[in-house]
Amino acid sequence: MRELDTELAAAGEEFASIRSHLSAQLDTLEQTTAWMLRTGATDPNAVLSGSSPYQRIWGLVVGGWLMAKSALGARGVDADGVAETQLPLARFYAEQLLPQAAGLASSATAGSRDLFALDAAALGDPAARGARV
Repeated sequence: MRELDTELAAAGEEFASIRSHLSAQLDTLEQTTAWMLRTGATDPNAVLSGSSPYQRIWGLVVGGWLMAKSALGARGVDADGVAETQLPLARFYAEQLLPQAAGLASSATAGSRDLFALDAAALGDPAARGARV
């Protein structure tokens, strides 16, 4: 995905915000992935407890990359207003949705301590307290 940076840089100022936001969130994804790989070998529960936000980071970043590719590919295409819509859509995604990835990184790397701090009874499971259900 980082290989797209050169093409975004060459595309000019109208692609600048897409480029900067995509680059920043690729950094987020890279750092979170490194944490997952380091931590998973010794504490798989920590990695598993952060798997849902981690997958959302991936989805947001891949979505931003695909939107950027689409906008770059649409340049010069006049069919049905494709070029007119792809760039604003890609910029909107990059500026409004893609930054959410950074907010998910701390959830993905928070670990499992509090997830396993309470047992089923403390969570209100009647069967764990010996109650009839």
